[in-house]
Amino acid sequence: MYTLILSSAYNLEVAILNDNKVIAATVSDEKRADKYMQMIYKTLSDDGLKFENISKIAVNIGPGSFTGIRVAVAIVKGLGFAKNIKYLTFTSFDMFDSENKTIILTGFSNFVYVKSADGNMQCKSIQELEKAESYVTDSTEIYNELKANGFCVNYAKQLDFADVIKKAIHLKNAHQIKPLYLRKSQAELLLDEKQKRKNNEN
Repeated sequence: MYTLILSSAYNLEVAILNDNKVIAATVSDEKRADKYMQMIYKTLSDDGLKFENISKIAVNIGPGSFTGIRVAVAIVKGLGFAKNIKYLTFTSFDMFDSENKTIILTGFSNFVYVKSADGNMQCKSIQELEKAESYVTDSTEIYNELKANGFCVNYAKQLDFADVIKKAIHLKNAHQIKPLYLRKSQAELLLDEKQKRKNNEN
């Protein structure tokens, strides 16, 4: 029972699990979709596998790069339609152990992606964070900024994909796979601003 894992919310990552053990993994900071397909097939072939050997596909639905998330979801849907595949989804937050802590992931500009200990997920500016909470992050930049401002913060180590999959949600079909966006895209924000200006003129 082989499981193909795709995560492209930040870097492009491909992993293959067999009997709950990672048997192959590839990571690249490349962002192009065509390169991702090459990574997937190379990771499979390097381990002597073909897509026909895959019975499950797990995908990171975000948060993270809009383009990266869309690419991974599209690939999973495309691959899955080729045969009877079981689908699983997980989030970027699931990549870390956050027992009783708030996870902070790199966002955009001065905003970060936050998941509190109670499971609430938001996009916030760093200025909105509460000093009373205990945080974990995998970002050196975020860590240094919070530490310098008196926050309780520790580094978060990424979990093995075998542990990440234990948190994954099983879906009935590919149509149920939806990207997890905690903010609007830049295009949506520009459209909102344009509409706001138009309303003010009227």
